[in-house]
Amino acid sequence: MSSNTACPENEKQALLNFKKGLIDAANRLASWDPHHHPDCCRWIGVVCDKRTAHVLSLNLSLPPWDEHTDFKSYRMSKLGGKINPCLSKLKHLRYLDLSNNAFEGLLPYQLGNLSNLESLKLGAYPFSFGLLYVENLQWLSGLSLLKHLDLSWVNLSRASNRLQLINTIFPSLDEFHLSACQLLPGPSLLNVNLSSLAILDLSFNHFTNQMDVGWVSNLKSLVFLDLVGNDFHGPIPDFLRNMTSLTHLDLSSNYLNSSIPDWLYSFSSLQVLRLLGNQLHGDISSAIGNLTSLNDLDLSVNQLQGKLPRAMGKLCKLRSIYLSGMRLNQDISRILEILSGCSSPRLESLDLASCQLSGLTVRSSWTF
Repeated sequence: MSSNTACPENEKQALLNFKKGLIDAANRLASWDPHHHPDCCRWIGVVCDKRTAHVLSLNLSLPPWDEHTDFKSYRMSKLGGKINPCLSKLKHLRYLDLSNNAFEGLLPYQLGNLSNLESLKLGAYPFSFGLLYVENLQWLSGLSLLKHLDLSWVNLSRASNRLQLINTIFPSLDEFHLSACQLLPGPSLLNVNLSSLAILDLSFNHFTNQMDVGWVSNLKSLVFLDLVGNDFHGPIPDFLRNMTSLTHLDLSSNYLNSSIPDWLYSFSSLQVLRLLGNQLHGDISSAIGNLTSLNDLDLSVNQLQGKLPRAMGKLCKLRSIYLSGMRLNQDISRILEILSGCSSPRLESLDLASCQLSGLTVRSSWTF
């Protein structure tokens, strides 16, 4: 941005009004001081157009917490308070990311006036569950350019039009996160219009009935599907059968109690397959050798048994294998021999805890 161009006064005031309603215990927004830093384009989290100086991006997100970060300090660094409707005055905004904070209260419908918005990330995540909520989603109809929408952990249970409305207004949406939104079971979307959608996260919504999400089989561009923690019972959902373009499938932490169906072994594009924490039984078919793109496989904490098939040695892109709790009844040396079948193996992590292994070993997991 040229040195003689500063952000418009009305946009600077909108940001200052937004700041007034925040709880900022860690003083993250110290640079938002019009006396010492009169140009809001130089404030932390703000990006402006280099020519016009209009605010294009506001990113006040935090990275996800990890075990190497002090939790007390991390919580203190979260911004809190209410999201002020004044943000709707940033008419040129294309990117708004307030995720991983601790905002509370009603999500202002005025955000629907940000008609140039391409990415809206409001995901609060586990440590802020239920603090943000909406009463309807009609305001989203003003955001027809959205490509990325994250409402994870925002309570949508009061919004009667939920997915039906979203289906009609986002022709360009390619990434959609609805984890733990308290989506209640409702009519299936028979005529899904999300033709560009590639990434969909519906985890932790406790749908119970698999067919509550059967409409996802109509999403022809989908490559990433997360259905973790939805209380699904019975076999692995049959509506997935023809979704062979998936590269990431996670059905962990449900109550699936079948064998692994043969059709799943035909998903040759799969890079990540996670089925941990179910009640799957039977053995691993030699057809698993067809999953040649796989780099992350997690079948742990199920009731699977038998021997690791020789075909596992064909999966030369595997980096991580988690099989803890599987009754392998197999010699560890044989397992390691099978997994060493590739000329250039990429395996980095192997977890065989509680697998009833035979052979001399004092370890249940390996890092290569």
